[in-house]
Amino acid sequence: MRRETQRSQSSPPVIAMRAPGTGPFVVVGMVLCLLVSMSLLRNVLWSDPITLWEDVVRKSPNAARAYNNLGLAYKAVNRHHDAIAMFSRALERDPFYVYAYNNRGVEQGKSGQTDRALEDFASAITLRPDYVDAYNNRGVEQGKLGLIDRALEDFTQAITLDPSNVNAYYNRGKVFAETMQPERALEDFTMAITLNPAHADAYHGRGLAFEKMGQLDRATEDYKRSEQLLSLKR
Repeated sequence: MRRETQRSQSSPPVIAMRAPGTGPFVVVGMVLCLLVSMSLLRNVLWSDPITLWEDVVRKSPNAARAYNNLGLAYKAVNRHHDAIAMFSRALERDPFYVYAYNNRGVEQGKSGQTDRALEDFASAITLRPDYVDAYNNRGVEQGKLGLIDRALEDFTQAITLDPSNVNAYYNRGKVFAETMQPERALEDFTMAITLNPAHADAYHGRGLAFEKMGQLDRATEDYKRSEQLLSLKR
């Protein structure tokens, strides 16, 4: 007996039917639409640092750097409480993340938590003894507490580590001015101006120093220059 096979010469050919709307052009169009949508979504995320880093944190919840950068994004829009929380989360994931200590210290200082700020700057300096910004920032907080000698030590150390640090010269100049040392204040404000000729506050500070030294004409010149620079920023 001959068995019948599934293919029979007498069987009519089977013609595959294509569903409507599934031609190659339609498929390509669908893929392009998907790619465009993904690109638009990516552009929305990247256009806003907060949205971007919130998305990164969701996708990488153990990345200390992502939390630190989200904290910086919050800091930029004065969301100080949220910024501190993100820097803290960064440190929970990496207790040796020196930048997070410094960043949290800055925000705590702005929020009036001077003691905590000092602790964070000390931690940053312990982890990285040549961290210029931490010395400068700690000097600012020391000055708030009236610890003048310690503040001057920190600013001087920052300048020793980085002789081109404008903020350290300016901050030390302010301390000298407040402690009735106009000559030394004058030197630091002048150095700050040399490094950054657009530093309006340094011109104003130097004007005060000139005034205390009785050089009223030069004081007036610096006050005017300070106002001119400030008006450009308005």
